[in-house]
Amino acid sequence: MEKKKEEKNNNVWDAIKEIPNLDAPSHYKAVALVQKLGMKKEFLKMTPEEHSEWIKYNMEHNFLRKEYLSDEFPIEPEDDKSEDEENDDELGNQTQEQQRQIANAWRADITTNMWTNVASDSIQR
Repeated sequence: MEKKKEEKNNNVWDAIKEIPNLDAPSHYKAVALVQKLGMKKEFLKMTPEEHSEWIKYNMEHNFLRKEYLSDEFPIEPEDDKSEDEENDDELGNQTQEQQRQIANAWRADITTNMWTNVASDSIQR
C-alpha cells in the first residue's frame, strides 16, 4: 500500500494529467520538458496551479527560443542604398543600433508584462 502511494507521488505523468485545459499532445511535450530539464523532484513538489504555470512559461520560452534563436537582434550588413531610398517610415530616420535598442526594449516590456500577468493570476488563485 505504501509503495503504491510513493509511486503515485513520483509519477510526473499523473501530475501532468491533472492539469486542466491541457490537450493530449501537450501532455507528452510537458513530460519531455520536465525530463529534459531534470526537474522531476521539483516539479512533483509543485501544486497543480504551479504545474500549469511552469509548463505554460517553459513551453512559451522554448517556442520563442526556437523562433528567434537569440535574445538579441543580429547586426545586419550595411547596403550602398541611402536610408531615404530604403525606408521612408519613421524608423528610417534612426540608425540600426537605435532600432535594435527600441526593439529589445519592446521585447523586454512584453516579457515583463507576461510575468506580471502570471504573478497576478497566481495571487488571485
